[in-house]
Amino acid sequence: MSVVALVLLIACANVANLLLARGSARTKEIAVRLAMGATRGRIVRQLLTESVLLAAIGGTIGLLMVWWAAATLKGMPPPPGALPITPNFVVDTSVLLFTFGLAILAGLVFGLTPALQVSRPSIIPALKDESSTATAHGNLFSLRNLLVVTQVGLSVVLLISAGLFSSQPAPGTVDRSGI
Repeated sequence: MSVVALVLLIACANVANLLLARGSARTKEIAVRLAMGATRGRIVRQLLTESVLLAAIGGTIGLLMVWWAAATLKGMPPPPGALPITPNFVVDTSVLLFTFGLAILAGLVFGLTPALQVSRPSIIPALKDESSTATAHGNLFSLRNLLVVTQVGLSVVLLISAGLFSSQPAPGTVDRSGI
């Protein structure tokens, strides 16, 4: 379960980084909306709605893939020389609902920070296209860097853990750890 949690955290950090990049590309659009009188709350709600919608679509595609994989595995014949055991692949609805709820929660959590970051641009420089990305969004780039560092760190931990769990004694050696 911890490996699955690490993979989920890596994926969430990747999605948050993509949402930040998408939001920074929409700076001029958001500045126009703010100049026309939209409140910051309305813009945050719009960006959160988009983020949750993306999470719901991703969760739905994931659920469809689970049902497809279960049906595919049920139809596969056992490998030659295997015991004649018929595996029973059942899709548990409570686990699926929990996973779908987790996808929506990840969409909310990882959509909120980019929405808050992007919803307060400097309006005049953004409208004039004078804003340099390094000065106008200094916090945005530090958050992106933090997300990239988190992704790399979690990936290294995941790879080391996978290597430790998959290590087996060399052929011809005796495992004396159980003595």
